[in-house]
Formats: sequence, structure tokens, C-alpha cells
Amino acid sequence: RMTRFELWCLAAVVAQGFVVPQAREWPTALGASRTQRILEQLESEGDGQGAGASGTYDGLRRLDGLWTGLREGSGSGSRAAPFVRVEAKRCSPQFDVCVLGGTLGIFLATALQRRGLKSCVVERGRVAGRKQEWNLSLDEVMDLVEAGAFDAGDVDGATGRPAFKEVLEGEEGALVASSFGAVRAGFNDRETEEAQEVWMPRVLNIGVRPDVAVARARANFEAAGGVVLEGVACEGVRVCENGVEVLVPAHDVASRLVVDAMGNASPVSRQSRAEANGGVPPTPSGVCCVVGTA
Repeated sequence: RMTRFELWCLAAVVAQGFVVPQAREWPTALGASRTQRILEQLESEGDGQGAGASGTYDGLRRLDGLWTGLREGSGSGSRAAPFVRVEAKRCSPQFDVCVLGGTLGIFLATALQRRGLKSCVVERGRVAGRKQEWNLSLDEVMDLVEAGAFDAGDVDGATGRPAFKEVLEGEEGALVASSFGAVRAGFNDRETEEAQEVWMPRVLNIGVRPDVAVARARANFEAAGGVVLEGVACEGVRVCENGVEVLVPAHDVASRLVVDAMGNASPVSRQSRAEANGGVPPTPSGVCCVVGTA
């Protein structure tokens, strides 16, 4: 099942031809493109927003620039300045843990804060989830309860056990929006004309609302004394003798430990990949494009 955002994007791709460089066009003085109008409408309704989201028009343009760079090899071979540096100095840690990236980092930070570790989340955007569903299993959600990110009462909505091929719907504003009796995986072997099916119960069979999930974890985090630095970009990390300094505008945040939860585009990950490649950012050997369906 495709989300509304993915359906809109698919329509935009078909109408605008983003996969063909010659057909791609950004807005001109004559007015906005159809893609821009579609994405701005979704953004005005709350879709495509939240920490780490690329579902806005500006986010799509950034992704297109990254894709162009991958295709043309631009930027490869250059040595970027280190994002993480080691310095022989001491710092004054204010926190036990500083988590960089809030969309998924808020869950870890909440679990750590509730275990008595003074924690901070640094997020350049908003610490907020998108208005579309994450596909999980109920067991995975209950793992977050066991870890302390959620309370048992936070898990509401379509939490019953549906029958085979039955779909349960949760009420508006509940954490679990939907629950499926089983998820189908289909395979088409070239040696046979008939598709082969496997029905998997309790595997990625619930739809969780990310905006609700992040909001509830954040409420638990701040109620336990956690600190959220929202709209604050991390400009670098300095590893000291007795802790780590996170470089942010106006002031630095020091902690005993830093956890990188900024995702695959994290500058920490980029530096790590470059260091494993002789100090030069590696060029991908291929790209696998994935559309989220269930």
C-alpha cells in the first residue's frame, strides 16, 4: 500500500518526467511547475515535514542535486574538511549523552534519559514525525515500551489481533492507525507462470503514525528532564580528552558521549566512508531505487 505522499510523487514523476534530465524543469518567471504546486499543497497540509523529511519542494530539489552529482560524478575525488576532529584538550560536559538527529534519535534519547543519563537532542529541523504511516510489527512497538521510549498507555489504536486478511482501523490520533492480519509477499519465478505467494502474519503488519510516535516520545523525554535543541544545526564534533563537544551556532554543547542518528546522509557517516576509502569520498557502484509499499 502506497502512502498518499508516494502516490502524489509518483504522479509528479509521470507528469513532470524527473527521471529524464531533459524533461526536468524547475519553476520559471511564468509560474510554478506542477510538481511544485503538488508538493507545496502537501506541505501546507503537514505532509512531507518533520525532521529528516525530503517531502517538501526544497527537499526534492536537494535530492535532485545529490542524484545529479552521483550520475555525473561531481564532488568525487575531493577531500572534505573533517567533520569530526580529535583535539588534545579538556571540555566541561553538561550532558551524559548528546544525540544528533531527532526523528529516530528522540526514541533513544528518551530511553537513556529515563535510565538516569542526562540527555540532549540536537536537530537542525523540527523534532516531528511525518503524516504518513511507518510499517512495523506490534512486537517492535512493544520493544520501545520495554526500552522506556513509550509507556504502555502510549500504544493505542488498532492493537487487536486481526483475522487472516482482516484489516483493523485505529481511531484518529491514535498511535497505531491500522493492523493487518497478514502481509503478502509475492514472487514470480521465470520457470513458472504462476506467482508464488507467502502470507506473513505479524511481520510489518501495523501502520504507526510517525507524527504521533515522535510527539509522544518527545513528551516523555522532556517530562523526564531531557533537553531538545530544535532548529539547531550541528556544524562539527570535537573529541576531547574527557568528552565530546558538539559545535552549534552561538555556543557548543559538551557531553560524555555523542550518538549519531542523522541517517545515511550524516556527515559523520560520510567522513567514516571517506576514511575507509583512503580519505576520498567513494563513488557508488550502483543505486537501488526503492518505493515504500506493503
